[in-house]
Amino acid sequence: MTGKHAGAGRPTAAEPLGPTGPDDPGPDPRALDDVRPEVPLRDMAPLRRVQTVARWGLRQIGTRRGRRVVLRRVAFGMARSLTSVVAVDVAGEKYLVSTHDRAIGAITFSEGGLDLDLMTAALELVEARTGRALRGRTFVDIGANIGTATVPALVRFGAAGGVAIEPASNNLKLLRCNLIANELADRVVVVEAALSDSLGTAFLELGESNWGDHRVRASTSSGPARYGEDGRAVDEVRLVTFDSLVEDGTVDVTSIGVVWVDTQGHEAQVLAGAEALLASDVPVVIEYWPYGLRRADGLEQLHALIASRYRTVVDLRASAAKGRPVEFPASEIERLAPIYVGTSYTDLLLVS
Repeated sequence: MTGKHAGAGRPTAAEPLGPTGPDDPGPDPRALDDVRPEVPLRDMAPLRRVQTVARWGLRQIGTRRGRRVVLRRVAFGMARSLTSVVAVDVAGEKYLVSTHDRAIGAITFSEGGLDLDLMTAALELVEARTGRALRGRTFVDIGANIGTATVPALVRFGAAGGVAIEPASNNLKLLRCNLIANELADRVVVVEAALSDSLGTAFLELGESNWGDHRVRASTSSGPARYGEDGRAVDEVRLVTFDSLVEDGTVDVTSIGVVWVDTQGHEAQVLAGAEALLASDVPVVIEYWPYGLRRADGLEQLHALIASRYRTVVDLRASAAKGRPVEFPASEIERLAPIYVGTSYTDLLLVS
């Protein structure tokens, strides 16, 4: 989920975030008191941005793996003038990525995967908190992009099958190729649509150099367009709801291990159209990006849905940074908004 916010800090877990001990006190409202996310690059003043990138580069060249990352990032940039697509092997998982995608494509090619530490930690927490393992169950990926969550869910984490929902045509081509390359085409149902709270069509704002930042354009917005979104090219895409996919048999709620949601601010509408999911005990991992949610006029709606339908929330990125679960009652969800300012964001585990 992370590469969608180019320049955002992407901490990884210092240690596994698995089960806590028998004396675990459970969700604690005070858990949010010392959460301090990194400031995204694009929210920094120009001088600080240059200094931050320079420090990152110096840290990278100090290790063998870091030097490899830097060299592959340079190679990725040079390849753009020669080819529109390059291939990368990530521990046996094969991906085709676009050289024009400087977020997910660049990160997957240069760093060897996207947020796999965070995904591992999230699935460990799901099993610890709910007793529900992904292995042998269905992985539902809402905002599947090119498959960087769907592929490892099946290949690495043992999901029996998947449903990958993605509206953007450029991502869909690579998603289908990546499923074929990993021999998963017969185990994953691809839905060419955006998930929302109603059926119909909508305009998808296209991120020219960040193919993970395509966004469903809202008819109204409670936040300003700080990054020129109003001037983006758009495609008209189909809208479906989670409940409509349940009704037509595409999704079987009883078989789901986890639902993975990253829709660039449209998360409130996704949950609003998913009564079958909200009424179940299926855990959900969902991106929380206040800037994008305000742009989609969904921040308050998402808060209300989480507070009323879930019991516990785990801030996964804060947990990764601290090396322990940052867990709090769902009723405290509104406290996150002033923490993740500017374009900073996190991913949340929602547990009923």
